[in-house]
Amino acid sequence: MPEQDVYMKITTHISRKDYLKLSFALALRWVLYFDVALVVAAVVIHFFGSGASNSIFSSGPLILGFTIYMLLMVPLVLYRQAARRYSTDTRMQETIVYELDGNTLNTVGESYSIKKDISKSYKIRELKDWFLIYSNNSIATQIPKKDMTVTEISDLRELLRQVNIPGEKKLLK
Repeated sequence: MPEQDVYMKITTHISRKDYLKLSFALALRWVLYFDVALVVAAVVIHFFGSGASNSIFSSGPLILGFTIYMLLMVPLVLYRQAARRYSTDTRMQETIVYELDGNTLNTVGESYSIKKDISKSYKIRELKDWFLIYSNNSIATQIPKKDMTVTEISDLRELLRQVNIPGEKKLLK
């Protein structure tokens, strides 16, 4: 595919609140699925188990306590980890300028500059408030939509659609 003649420049700042919301959006969905599966398994074992009165699952309060623990502690741990990641990553707290020119993404912070070929990305994903360009299955360049106009969001979405990435792992709206 020929190089695109599109150039975009996006200036933004990722606040602590923005980062925490993104972290919860990415992690909490899977954690909640896991929690619900555990609760369902505990209830099934409780009601359809062996019926032995000395079974560890025969205690209703134990199941309730475990459920409450999982529903409260897992989000709390996620919050603390995300808050710690944000507070220790000073580069994430800087004003960031994203420049997209064809298949090239330049990310320029106050203390760093990174240039990468978007076509070598693992995956491109769009969330309600973010564009994520993954370098691998766990590291992504995060571009918040909050500082973009509707036209810029549409233009960026179209530019990312035109990028050829291996396996075409694009989840755009």
